[in-house]
Amino acid sequence: RFVARAKHDVIEFSSISSIEKRNSKMWSLPNAIQIITYSHTLCLSSFFNRNETYDLLKECWHAARQRKGLVIEDQGTSSEEDEEHRSDEEFAAEEFDDDDAPRSFFEMRGYSDESPEDITLDLYGFEVPSQYVEQYQVELAKYQKTLARQRRAWRNFRANNNMDTHIQHHTPELMRMIQKGIPFELRGELWYQFSGAIEKKEASTIGYKELSEKKSNCISDIGKDLRRTFPYHPAYQSDESLKRLERVLVAFANRNPSIGYCQSMNFVTALLLLFMEEEEAFWVLVTIVEDRLQDYFSESMVGTIVDQEVFEELLKQKFPSIMDHIETKSLPLAVVTTKWFMCLYIGALPTETVLRVWDLFFFHGSPVIITTALSLVKMYEEDILNVTNTEKFMSYSVEFGLSCFNVESLFRITFNVVGLLDNRHLNYIRARYWETTKDYLEVENKKRDIYLLERSTHYSAKELETWYKEWCDAKLHAVQTKRDC
Repeated sequence: RFVARAKHDVIEFSSISSIEKRNSKMWSLPNAIQIITYSHTLCLSSFFNRNETYDLLKECWHAARQRKGLVIEDQGTSSEEDEEHRSDEEFAAEEFDDDDAPRSFFEMRGYSDESPEDITLDLYGFEVPSQYVEQYQVELAKYQKTLARQRRAWRNFRANNNMDTHIQHHTPELMRMIQKGIPFELRGELWYQFSGAIEKKEASTIGYKELSEKKSNCISDIGKDLRRTFPYHPAYQSDESLKRLERVLVAFANRNPSIGYCQSMNFVTALLLLFMEEEEAFWVLVTIVEDRLQDYFSESMVGTIVDQEVFEELLKQKFPSIMDHIETKSLPLAVVTTKWFMCLYIGALPTETVLRVWDLFFFHGSPVIITTALSLVKMYEEDILNVTNTEKFMSYSVEFGLSCFNVESLFRITFNVVGLLDNRHLNYIRARYWETTKDYLEVENKKRDIYLLERSTHYSAKELETWYKEWCDAKLHAVQTKRDC
């Protein structure tokens, strides 16, 4: 027996089902040891030497169970490398315990998984398109083992490693774990850490509560989109769940008044809220918009346009035959990829595939968005080459990627064919397009403004153009004067 003095609990070692280290900053107790019994869970902290305490607890636990003739459950005695190099046949024959069994959104959140007979919901509560239900069910049956392996691998990894060290240094071991996918119950915690949201929160002088309670000029636009956001998902059927979404979006609009609210933010935020609390979702949204996808959500969307140019250049370099076909047939690929970039693939790929892409995105950053687009185009190369005109392409684009249930096949292309893009290289290419894109947008905005003024006033286009130039010069002078001061 041992005594947890703070709670005055006496725990039988033989009643313990697992002992694990907990290193995450998201735990209220730092560098803790979590002990799970058959009736409850304890989290202990403030050790003189945590590693020694952990080893002693494990040793006593094993001895107590052996004395009672109990089988010790697998706590990760096999190494990570052994897990990685075992064959699919070995895994197919392997038995998994209840701790490894994949859990659905419904089990984790306590929602009902009942749905109309003609609707199939995936593990996360999203509707599977009727034309893909049979394929989804076949792929899910295969994927169950992958999810079980995933949970076991992460349980072992967290038990045997200092997560703070791995996260701080982006170690190769952690990169491999991310590539395998993060279990549902850990996603919110790890996304929050990988994204840089913790640092954003610590650096801010204004907290989430204050920002969410302030009035916003965007409240009307946000309100219009609330009920359009995942309207059939069980998590967004109550007024309180929609209020949570609204508070996060209002807080963001108040923090970034120059951006305010942009459509697609609602979907990104709503998906985050399935995995984390609203304040955490807010700070993750802040890092996405302010850091990882700069100027994607600005009024001009210059960041999205630049990355579209970068994507097309890389597509031409890596898969010239595909790009030649797209250009020859004048296929509007940007119509598809712009939606991918703005919504971070929500609605364009099956939910599990989206989440696996997000696992990589929060760890590696914005290169994942373009790398995934290149991988998808390569994956569906045959279909694209069979499309010969814009009308057929637009019809095909509605379903482009919705059948991508085999995320492992997609990632094989991502890592073995395309290769994960380097941030420095990507930023170098972006820099070449940045100024020309901004200049182009300024010219287009000027044309639009002059056209609208010409229609609504009696002034000529030449007069308006002269005044427009003077206004731009005065605006530039004001900015420079302010900077000098």
